[in-house]
Amino acid sequence: MEEKELKVLKLDEITELIGTIFLALFGIIAIISLINGYGVFRFIYTIGVMLVLFLPPILCVISGIIIMILRKLNYVKIDGNWGTLNLIVSVYSVIYSKEE
Repeated sequence: MEEKELKVLKLDEITELIGTIFLALFGIIAIISLINGYGVFRFIYTIGVMLVLFLPPILCVISGIIIMILRKLNYVKIDGNWGTLNLIVSVYSVIYSKEE
């Protein structure tokens, strides 16, 4: 049987990828809601708050499940011993960093 080289996933790379996906989805939903006539203020108070609160953990949980399945199938490895909770903490620390 042929030996395959596994891709090593790093927490920082996955965090950056989820942050990019979050911003893209947030922008798409904002544009669609403005086109549909919800208005800026209604978007900010309803959909915006819901997205900021619930979209990152949903993306992290889905990514964590996919990474776990790929690890069990021996397609990827991770650097260290991190899981979905560490991924959520890392994503929120990037989104709400005080350095920017």
